[in-house]
Amino acid sequence: MKLYKVTTVDQYHYKRVFTVAAKSQYEALTKASVSPRETVFTIEEVD
Repeated sequence: MKLYKVTTVDQYHYKRVFTVAAKSQYEALTKASVSPRETVFTIEEVD
């Protein structure tokens, strides 16, 4: 498992950051609770 930081931004430019433990970037994306009105800005692996 690796730690990933998932940053999202919504239509009002409000940024939310999630830190999740996952095996892949795809799994990190599914574990982060991203709403349909948000866009994924970045997915970064955290050391």
